[in-house]
Order: sequence, then structure tokens, then C-alpha cells
Amino acid sequence: MRVCCLASGSKGNCTYVESDNCKILIDIGISTKEVERRLQSIGVNASEIDAILLTHEHSDHIGGLKTFINKYQRPIYAHISGMKAITQKQDVPPKLQISFLDNSFTVKDMTVTPFRLSHDSVCCVGYSITAQGKKMSIMTDTGMVPNEAIDVMSGSDIIIIESNHNKKMLLDNPNYSMFLKKRILSVRGHLSNEECALTILRILQKAYTAQFVLAHLSENNNNPVLAFNEVTSKLREYGVQEGEDIYIDIALQHTVGNIFTIEDRI
Repeated sequence: MRVCCLASGSKGNCTYVESDNCKILIDIGISTKEVERRLQSIGVNASEIDAILLTHEHSDHIGGLKTFINKYQRPIYAHISGMKAITQKQDVPPKLQISFLDNSFTVKDMTVTPFRLSHDSVCCVGYSITAQGKKMSIMTDTGMVPNEAIDVMSGSDIIIIESNHNKKMLLDNPNYSMFLKKRILSVRGHLSNEECALTILRILQKAYTAQFVLAHLSENNNNPVLAFNEVTSKLREYGVQEGEDIYIDIALQHTVGNIFTIEDRI
């Protein structure tokens, strides 16, 4: 299994996951041109993509969907509770829409398990994907982490997890209204760096995961160095040392992230 964050942040999200027999995108919030370019940079042609899994209807997760689907005619998968909202924003032919419930389903040789998150959208989900005995999970856009999400992600080899903001930077930001600040800080908003670290600890209490990728960083209320330092500092308070006990990477908005080949890296 190979995993790579092609883009992560409020200006567009897209993650590539590959197994022996399947290549998918999770969300497509950047343009088709950018998807093609970023896939090409990791040796993948966009025409090879088998399907797109969508987390929710916000534009930074589906903004590039219509153009990509019109060009490549690939099926999209979304929770039945959120599919209507997605297709109202991005006109996708019904024949390409595949709705799922809260149970696992398969895409070729991948087993996909969705789990509900807490976000101000019609329906937001994260995913755990298994193939060839390996497992990856992705969880962004949530103001709190349900126990079910921890259970589903448990035992993953790699987890992409939201580390959206530093609370002080957010509260001190003069360009954000109090309404927006409260929205982001709410249980239907986004995880802070500290909340991300505490979630990692919850995950580790269930089962070991070696690799975490901090994702969906705010460009206005966070930065990669701050996120890394704040998360790793909180983990050290509980005896978890980055670089020894676990590894932490950062997903960026404008640059393709590291490629994780799970059987080699982990």
C-alpha cells in the first residue's frame, strides 16, 4: 500500500491511496490540472485512478470533482446522508454515484470502512482502508473525535489526522470574526494541535500506530513547525517520543507530501 497527501488545507484537499490492484483519491478539492500534475510527480497517471472517495460537501474537498469526473468518468463514493449535498454542488451523473451506509464496502481489492465525524456539514466521514494486510486511516474536519472513530482507526499502520490550528493564534487573529472563531473551536469545527496530540494518545492506548501525518493545517492560524512542535511537546508530556516511539510527518497545502510505502517505511 502507498499513501501520499497531494494537497491538505483549507484551499483544497486530496489524498492518494494505492494497493496492488486499486488506485483511489480521497477528496478532490484542487483542480484537475493540479491533480494531474501532482499525481504525475509521484509516477501516477490520473487516468489510472479507479474511484474517488468523498468525506463531505465543503468546497475544499470537492471543488475539483466535476471537471475530473467529466474528463475521466470515474465513480464517486459518498455516504448516503451526504451524497445529495455533494451532487447539488458538483453535478455528477447518477450512474457514477455510489452511496454507502455506515458499514464497510469494497473498491476492487480495498476494504473501506467509513466512520462518522463531527463537523458543520450535512455528513462528514473519515475512512480506514485495508489491503494486503496493511491499513491506513484518514480523519480531518472534526471538532471532536467519537469513540467509534478511534475504534475503527485502531491498528492502522499510518493515520492522517487533523491538526488544524493553534488556539492562541486563532483567538488573536484580527481577521477572523468571533462567530468564525467559535465555529472552528466548536465540537463541529476543527481539531487544534493540542487536541490532535491528545487524540493520538487515545489511538495509541488502543493499539500501536507507527506513522502519523498532521493534516488540514490552517495557513492563517498554524504553521508546520508550530504544529509539529506543539504536538510532539504534548506527546512527550505523556512519555511518547517522536522519532523513537512514533513518527510524525506534515501534509502541506501547496506541495506534494512524502510517499509512504507502508511495508517498507513502517
